[in-house]
Amino acid sequence: ETVGENADLYQIKLQMLKKDGTWLVKQAHLEGFKGLGFSE
Repeated sequence: ETVGENADLYQIKLQMLKKDGTWLVKQAHLEGFKGLGFSE
């Protein structure tokens, strides 16, 4: 297997929260690529 021949692709959705001027990740959701596209 050569580099770039096979790749794991993910879509990430982040819910952010700003606290005292600093952005924090409140929640993260990862979805694996299904081959035809990401679901909505």
